[in-house]
Amino acid sequence: MAPRICSCCGQIIPPAIRMPEVKQRIYDVVRKSHDITRRDLMNAVYHDRPDGGPLWDNVLAVHIKQMNERWLRPHGIQIKGTGGPGSTYSIQPYAT
Repeated sequence: MAPRICSCCGQIIPPAIRMPEVKQRIYDVVRKSHDITRRDLMNAVYHDRPDGGPLWDNVLAVHIKQMNERWLRPHGIQIKGTGGPGSTYSIQPYAT
């Protein structure tokens, strides 16, 4: 399925998708902010945990990989990082 594109600005209109809690939080945060750094995403997803959340940011990569494969790909989208220092995440069309 091809993603819906806004006719005014050309950005993807992310569909409403239901996933397990942490994955849902990741999707909702990335959906609302077009580009978000890994650190900001970690803070937004785990802000309410007494322990502050996981120690390592790579947990995001694991969740995002699972999300892309199971929930987002059927909608023609993926969450993708720009890579490198200061990398940001955004929703992009799924690329084979």
